[in-house]
Amino acid sequence: MILCRAVEGDQSPTSSATRKIRNQCADFLTRFKVATNLGHFSALKRSEFIQNLFDLSLCPNDALKIIEELTVDDYCAGPEPDHYDQSIEVWTFGYRLKKNTEVYIKLRMRLIARGKIEQAELWSFHRSKHSMTYPLRGAR
Repeated sequence: MILCRAVEGDQSPTSSATRKIRNQCADFLTRFKVATNLGHFSALKRSEFIQNLFDLSLCPNDALKIIEELTVDDYCAGPEPDHYDQSIEVWTFGYRLKKNTEVYIKLRMRLIARGKIEQAELWSFHRSKHSMTYPLRGAR
């Protein structure tokens, strides 16, 4: 698991490890947003997702807009192996709603159509159960 708290002994927010994860995160977000814009998007655990949106007073379009607005500054963790398929990486992001509510967002990309198309998948979208950390905020 990469949380990018910096390599042991290197507390600099601009360390090479931080730059590497920042670039990987930016690439992931770009690929995720392109796939979503092309219509290759799926919310997993759909009934749970809808209930979580209801609890946050959001609709599915609100969630998509929030995902579209995510940046590397919203990064919390990843890439980590998916619990269900170790070959798929998951990324965790946080987002603060106007109501000062923090949202936990877990995303992944999966190859479909015999590996020719990337599917953007929303794995989790719910009120955060605890305070989230953002290791790339302010790191350039």
